[in-house]
Amino acid sequence: MARSDGTVTPRVRVAVSSAMGDLRRTQTALNQFLWSTELSLHYVLDHFPKVFPDSEQLSSEALAHLDSTAWFRNNQGRLKYSGSIGDTIDQVKANTPYLYRSVLTYFASAFEEYLEERVGELNQKPSGQGWGPYFQSLSHPKLTSATTPILLQDVISADMCRKIRNRVVHQPFKLPTSPTDSYIVNFVTSTISNIKATPWWDGSTEGIVRNSVSQFMAQVVEQKSSAPEMPIELFYALFNFTCLDTLAFQIEEALIDSGHILDGYAWRKESAVRRTDLIIEHGNTT
Repeated sequence: MARSDGTVTPRVRVAVSSAMGDLRRTQTALNQFLWSTELSLHYVLDHFPKVFPDSEQLSSEALAHLDSTAWFRNNQGRLKYSGSIGDTIDQVKANTPYLYRSVLTYFASAFEEYLEERVGELNQKPSGQGWGPYFQSLSHPKLTSATTPILLQDVISADMCRKIRNRVVHQPFKLPTSPTDSYIVNFVTSTISNIKATPWWDGSTEGIVRNSVSQFMAQVVEQKSSAPEMPIELFYALFNFTCLDTLAFQIEEALIDSGHILDGYAWRKESAVRRTDLIIEHGNTT
């Protein structure tokens, strides 16, 4: 993982299940899609005003040399895309939040596919009721009472990602920008109320819930403040990657028997690996 000062954090290759390996490959593909598409968008925004100074010129004329289905005609004989260069620039600007939203929802779906394959029989919710909230579905003793158990603070962070995913795909679609947003406040209140009926509940649980949500939102707000020109969807998408991947690997650490090396693998930051017996290779990787 690259830092702003140019140094690289050492990572290790760890043994995981094939389901976790599949999830990681999906994450890699989505990362490549995200960054290559973002570069393409920024290239258009940077170069089009220079190369095409006439913003009223039709894109179908200026870009006619491109082999794009945008220049195909629909069943009414009209071009599928008929905007000007100025229109195209404005549309590309408007597209960027949807890039991050699509990545977020795709990985959230992939994570629940991982859960179904890896721990489907451990789901503590009634059949047919899905996986959310995770503090309910993932409260099986094999996960919570393992030698290396999943951690409640990370389960709550994953549940935050689940709630953000729900807001991305359901009205009103607007994402929270502050920890005092009613959507976040209601999430904390309902989580504390409902978690009391699970094995997680003890004297420290409420504090863990409040702290986890507070830290999650503080990081989102901090990242947004450091890059105010970027849509907040970007930062939610990145934390969605991190939080769901973290919980998935904790599930691996909880379930893999000592001395049992599975045939899947994933690279992780060494400091994030609690089960050092799962490490099969040390080294740096980008």
